[in-house]
Amino acid sequence: VRTEEDQGKFGNKVAGLVISLPIAEPRAIDRYRAVLHTTSEAKNSNQVYAVSFVERVADETLAQVYCAPARYSFSCCASNLIITNVRGPDFPLYMLGAKLVEGFTVLALGERQGLGIAVFSYEDQLWWGITADRRQVPDLASFREDIAVEWEVIQKLSEMKRDD
Repeated sequence: VRTEEDQGKFGNKVAGLVISLPIAEPRAIDRYRAVLHTTSEAKNSNQVYAVSFVERVADETLAQVYCAPARYSFSCCASNLIITNVRGPDFPLYMLGAKLVEGFTVLALGERQGLGIAVFSYEDQLWWGITADRRQVPDLASFREDIAVEWEVIQKLSEMKRDD
């Protein structure tokens, strides 16, 4: 989502993508490649420019006019899952002389959204936050374990790729 002039600047750029993730592949390497391909295509599509357009309109419009459609878009359930990542700094942060040692992410869910996964990186570590509506995800502990197993698979695949 960053333009050439944004490269190297601090701050986050947000893009909303509505995609179907191809996670049914039985082999981990095929699943990894399929998700990578699908997300790369979506990031390179015109979908990301729609968010920039909405941001520009919001900047030039009264907040009340913008808030009503935004509230509606979150309540009408375009998706039931949100996944987001925030790249944090690779260097330590301090507040009043105390070093930040841990990070926690919390993702607010819309009215009909069942699951939110937010990942925050800081000093070469990843901090995961998983938020769920227990009616839609009744066994969150099991889901969390599945994520941990899949993350190990992805790490092994990335190590194999580095060895090539």
